[in-house]
Amino acid sequence: MICSGVVVRNLGLSLIVGLSCGLAQASDDYKKSSSCGSAKVVSGDSCPNVNVEFNFSGCQLNSQPEVAKKIICEGSEFKARFQKDGFRYQARFKRADDGWGGVSWSQVGAIEQYVKVLPKPTPSPAPVAKTPPEPEVPAAPVFINTERAPSAESSEGSSKFSFSGFADVRYSNYSIKDLGTTSGHPQSGFALEDGAVYGSYEGEKLSVMFDLPFRRSATGGVSSNANVVLGETKAQAYLTYKFHEMFSAQVGQFDTLYGVELNDSKDRLFGTAGIVYNATLPIVHTGMVLDFHMNGGYLKALVANPSDRGSYGAATNPDDNTEYGAALGYSNDFIRGQIGYLARPINKATGTEKGTRSLLDFILGTTYGPFSIDLEYNMVDNPNKNTLTPTINTDSEDAGQAFLALASYKFNDEFLFAVRYESLTNDPFGDSTATVDKASSIGGAFHYTMDEHIQLRTEYVATETTPVGANAVKWKDNRFNLGALVSF
Repeated sequence: MICSGVVVRNLGLSLIVGLSCGLAQASDDYKKSSSCGSAKVVSGDSCPNVNVEFNFSGCQLNSQPEVAKKIICEGSEFKARFQKDGFRYQARFKRADDGWGGVSWSQVGAIEQYVKVLPKPTPSPAPVAKTPPEPEVPAAPVFINTERAPSAESSEGSSKFSFSGFADVRYSNYSIKDLGTTSGHPQSGFALEDGAVYGSYEGEKLSVMFDLPFRRSATGGVSSNANVVLGETKAQAYLTYKFHEMFSAQVGQFDTLYGVELNDSKDRLFGTAGIVYNATLPIVHTGMVLDFHMNGGYLKALVANPSDRGSYGAATNPDDNTEYGAALGYSNDFIRGQIGYLARPINKATGTEKGTRSLLDFILGTTYGPFSIDLEYNMVDNPNKNTLTPTINTDSEDAGQAFLALASYKFNDEFLFAVRYESLTNDPFGDSTATVDKASSIGGAFHYTMDEHIQLRTEYVATETTPVGANAVKWKDNRFNLGALVSF
């Protein structure tokens, strides 16, 4: 690589010098001006498929709102850019701590405005008196540098690779009461509780995303060895193709469309996911999603294998039919909401008839200054369930129901406090190994963000559970976590 007459043969140095040349070229073309306007994320739950709308109120560019033409992923942040008529605008966004069935983005800093600098005219040279021509002398060969770093305009359509990740390391104290000799000790102690490595490729229309989770080996929360498992339960690998600024398709294995609490602990206010997440919601889907969005509203349509399976899978029910779903939502800087539905055919408890297993999920949330609250109510109707009246398999049992309220207050960029309340009724698990007549849970969490890489967290969650059955023993458990969330 050559830049300003310097030849760089080392790969690492070539990247550094190339970046320096590109910045130098861009700074020659555009000059930073006063901040103006606003920007907002109108759709997208990951950087490769996010869409940002610029509003140019108070800016030198006279234009209606426009969608960003380029998105640059940088770990947990991204930059959105728009360029027109000699003006360039840039906005930066960061993933917020709270989520509601998708990723919440918060703007970092003001909108940056750049104005194109026109080249100064070169003055004509003064006339020079003619002199007699000198005899020609053979000249030494001249090597002209024809390479240059690409300008900002020429790189607008280029693709980009990005990598990031996190690790959630905790000390946990878990205790169980009223279950005789049952102890929470196997779930207590120091643990690598969650983590992931992310990678993405972003082109003009096609983007690729992979998410490789890792954590301690555990069955039912109990560890019996020091192994670390990779890709378990919530791995992602999918392609997104953008047909239009408002319409895209996603194919592969990806996070669910439903629920307030997200899969990765770094995207939740509580490191330990709640009972609504664990009892009623899918984790990932393997299939396809069509996404249409406009002016803060969106409609997503899903067709996939049964939830949390890489294929139709083997089942004695049988439960091996294609699943269909949709999510209709709207969000702006103040309010957000979503209605979601997911269904697939499944055998009834009799084993001789077909029914429909369904999830109906409602979400409503608002953010006002430093205060934020999200509410969720859902129903899981499973005709194969036979836990509430196990001696009768011909009746239709009541749908499991769940409720969640999650609120937070952000004191400043460093300190945040959150509370969570949840309840379950009518055994939404629908599984003979986890029969719950009703359950309730309440907890509090506190975050201290040291810098962009390290966040310290502590939380306490108390849960009370009543199993199904006439003489069932009600039991309580309490969990205290103290941990560090490291992002890279």
